[in-house]
Amino acid sequence: MKKKHSILCAITAYGIICIFLGCKNKKKVDHSTSTEMAGKITLIFNSPPENWKLNKLDGSYIHTGKHEIKYYKNNIIASYWSPDYSKNTDTLVIENVSKPIEIQHKFRGIENLSYLVRPNDTIEFDYNDFMPVPKSLHRKLRKYDLLFENLKRELIIETDFSHYATHNSVIYTLISMNHNRGVEKNITSRTNRALVELKKEEELLDSLRAAYLISKEYYDFYGFRNQFQKKTLQIKETDSIYKMSDFHPYGADFKKFSSYKEYLEAIVENRFSRNELQIAVPNGNIPDYKATYDSINALAIFDNYDKKYLSYIYLKRIIENLSVQDINDYFLKFKEQFRDTLVTQYIAENYNLTTKISDEFILADYQNNIISFEDILKIPNKKLLYVDFWASWCLPCRKALPNSKKLREEYSKRDIIFVYLALNDDQTNWQIASQKHNLHNYHYSFFIKNSKSSLLIDDWKINSIPRYMLFDKNGVVLHQNAPGPEGPEIRKLLDKYLLE
Repeated sequence: MKKKHSILCAITAYGIICIFLGCKNKKKVDHSTSTEMAGKITLIFNSPPENWKLNKLDGSYIHTGKHEIKYYKNNIIASYWSPDYSKNTDTLVIENVSKPIEIQHKFRGIENLSYLVRPNDTIEFDYNDFMPVPKSLHRKLRKYDLLFENLKRELIIETDFSHYATHNSVIYTLISMNHNRGVEKNITSRTNRALVELKKEEELLDSLRAAYLISKEYYDFYGFRNQFQKKTLQIKETDSIYKMSDFHPYGADFKKFSSYKEYLEAIVENRFSRNELQIAVPNGNIPDYKATYDSINALAIFDNYDKKYLSYIYLKRIIENLSVQDINDYFLKFKEQFRDTLVTQYIAENYNLTTKISDEFILADYQNNIISFEDILKIPNKKLLYVDFWASWCLPCRKALPNSKKLREEYSKRDIIFVYLALNDDQTNWQIASQKHNLHNYHYSFFIKNSKSSLLIDDWKINSIPRYMLFDKNGVVLHQNAPGPEGPEIRKLLDKYLLE
């Protein structure tokens, strides 16, 4: 008997799509979500390209976050990971996972491609010109459960990036700089094109579901993302937000997905942030993040999870931009309101808030020996101190370090000590950068462990780096904003005070 084959043709907004179905049993088996047991997720990356980069035509690159993989094991805190590019294969293992989670994979530095994975899944990623090509090694899936992102780009997206990814003005500017794609300059036009694209994606999902080429679990997952991406684009036209009853294939678990979090942030950005007062800082004006934080928690439209997530986002902005007193006030407010030990401990450790407010800098050398800045000011033989505030992430700071080394060598036999202090940095990244700039063996190079709880930051108004300060032979501030190491001004200043 000959096997019967059939073809499904679906009429969509972008034409007729015909999908070859092959032999089908009459009984349709659906791989839906079942009760999960806690387990680990294993992700294997074969010859991974540096997808966090948006490569420019001039050979340089730009990026919106130096990571390849992002996921939420905790519903509030995002985890980030990148492979070791020197290896042919690298593996990420996520332990103790009890429910399906979303894995986001960077694509060409701009987009995040999304994949739903379950506990005990093993997913292998190969690459076709930067595009991830995932494959399940643990369980049998329908053809487009993991390959929907690939099919979407084949049938719907005309070039590298979706219009949804480029509707944001900042990302549009990045892509325009690269001359990689012609997109409309008008934000409304770009938004409308993104909505058309999302409508086509919805129709494609329906076609695949009708052909049993995607399981209900993944159909719901991508359908959920589609709906909230549409709502995010439309946020300027409406102030309404989804209730759980509006769309709930995952029940309360839908809040763990990135598209819901993006939607929450869009609501706040539209309703509060753009209309809040601006705070003056040395480099311009920034939004009043304290006012936005308070507005979030005063509104009844958000439930406790929404408030906690958004408060976490805006607390981080307060920590990264405002005064030590503001940081401690709002960190205490967050702790008392939400009483989430895991999140507060993460914030405290990540931003070095484990110490109390202090009038002092607590410093660590390359071997993590602790010293205070007061101890440096008491150095014998009474010498001038030229202090360079920098960080591993600060490109202007690192560009200035060769000039600083040259200045240090010029004055090596004079009564002056050059001190390097890493501000608002990650200690591991500081150690790596210190090695690259030959500061790891220099006696006066330190990491500031309490950048976010030292009142000296406020007293000396250190709001941006690179920043240079000059102290006299008694440890008194001579210049709170001293010239940088590259020109004649600092040399004239040093020569003057060295003669006194």
